This record gives sequence, C-alpha cells and structure tokens, in this order.
Amino acid sequence: MTTPPNNPFDGYGNRDADKYAQSQPGYGYGMGYPKDSNDYEQASYSAIAATDGKLDIMLAIKYGIQATFKRPLLWIGGAALFMLVIASISAFTALISGDSFESSNSFAEVIFNIVLTIATFLINPFLYRAFLLAMDLKEINFTTVREGFSYKSSLLIQIISSLITGILLSLGFVFILISVVTGIDYGQPNWAMFILGCIVLLGITIIITPLISYWLYYVVDGQSGLVDVMKQAVEDGKRNFFQIIGFCILFNIGALLFILVTLTLGTVVALPVYLHAQTSVYRQISGRGHAVVGSSQ
Repeated sequence: MTTPPNNPFDGYGNRDADKYAQSQPGYGYGMGYPKDSNDYEQASYSAIAATDGKLDIMLAIKYGIQATFKRPLLWIGGAALFMLVIASISAFTALISGDSFESSNSFAEVIFNIVLTIATFLINPFLYRAFLLAMDLKEINFTTVREGFSYKSSLLIQIISSLITGILLSLGFVFILISVVTGIDYGQPNWAMFILGCIVLLGITIIITPLISYWLYYVVDGQSGLVDVMKQAVEDGKRNFFQIIGFCILFNIGALLFILVTLTLGTVVALPVYLHAQTSVYRQISGRGHAVVGSSQ
C-alpha cells in the first residue's frame, strides 16, 4: 500500500509499518480509514497509525476506555453475559454433584476448573481476534474472528506459554510447600520459607509478565512461525519491560478502586477496558498499526 503524500503522521514510527500495511488490505496509517469502516467508527478514531515500538501507558488506558464505551452493548453487555454464564455453570455443576461448591476439595470445583480452563483455551484466540478487529476498525462477526490466523498455532502457543509459566511459578510453590512441611511439628508454617516463597512467586510473575503475556496476540494478529513469534515478543517485552510493569500496576490499582466503589458491579466495565488496553499495549510494543484516538471523542 502506498503511503499518501503529505502524511501528517510521517515520523510517528515505521518499524513494521510497511509490512503491516501490506498484510492489511484497505489500511493506511495516518490518512484515511479502512474501507469497511462506518461513519460511527470514523467519528471515534481519526486513522490507523504506525507505532514506534514504545509503550505509552496513558494511551493504552485511554484507548481501552474509549473503545469500550464506543460500543457498550457489545463489550460491557458481552462481559455481563460472560460472567452470568460462568456463574450459572458453576452453580449447575455444584448442584448436580451434590457437593458444596465453596469447599476447596469439592468434586464440583475440580470439574468446573477443568471445564473453564479448556473453554478458555479454545475461546481465547477468537476473543483476542475480536479485540484486534476493534483496534483495526473492522467488522466483528463470527466469520471475521475466525479469519487471518492459524487456530492450531494459537492453541499451541497458549500451551507453550502455560507450561513455561507453570514451571517457573512452581519454584515459588516449592518454598511454600517446604514452609508447610517443616512447620507441621510446630503446628504452623515456617514463616521465613513461606515469605521467601511468596517473594519468589512475585518476582517470577513480574519477570514473565512483559516477556510472555502477549505471545497469543502475535499469533492471532497473523504473524507466523512460533519460534519467531516468541523471539519477537520477548524482544519487544524486554524493550518495554518497565513500562509494561507500570501499566499493570497502574491499571490494576485503578480497576480495583473502581470495582470497590461500584460494589463489584464495575467488573463488567473493567474487564473489557482491560482487554482493549492490553490490545493497545501489544500493538504499541510490536510497532504495528494502532487506532489514533480522535481528540474530539
């Protein structure tokens, strides 16, 4: 795709701009709109712009909020429906098992967690694709969320990232387990080992979040080659390591306060805002196209 002359966004960043434009027919970055956008979308965003591979935390949060409220029925209504379905399934599972679902050892909870984990793995690629389509100002339907990426690769990348995360986090759980075992004779955990385990868990979580969390986005966004995806994601995460950590801290604090103030009802808003903001983080750190939020919105 040829960049229009006198592009006001020249210099915005072009690390992967040409590759992105060629892989996304109907897109420019700086001038114009995707050819299938509508008037409502054009009123909300001014263009699709290339990014420079650097994370702007406030842009991600601002985009998350504006994208959510641009189509509240879809995103907030969808989040409410999702939470209702989860609650209904958990209640039904507990009912048919005859166990108390609140019991951590209940058969119902085990079944529910297994089903939820499998369902999450299967649905996540389509969900992430929907948020990427929203970023690209494209139509979202059952057809478009299944196009443009390898579903098998998306499942495989989730398995790989989960295994790596699980193995690393198990190091922290080892210390916690030791604290429990060594404290049996005293009737209480070995608090020194327990605290050490918690510190290890926190440290590992902080380290792996910027490096692993966005792998699925790369695959669902149409990038091929799992090894190349992982290398690129780690490189982008390292370059924006502290910015991503800052985003996570800032957003989680804000979301927690909002949910508490709204007596947990705000969860249906915080969830889609978070996912839109995460999509913005991915597009920014990867240097790919990002919707330029209209200043008048």
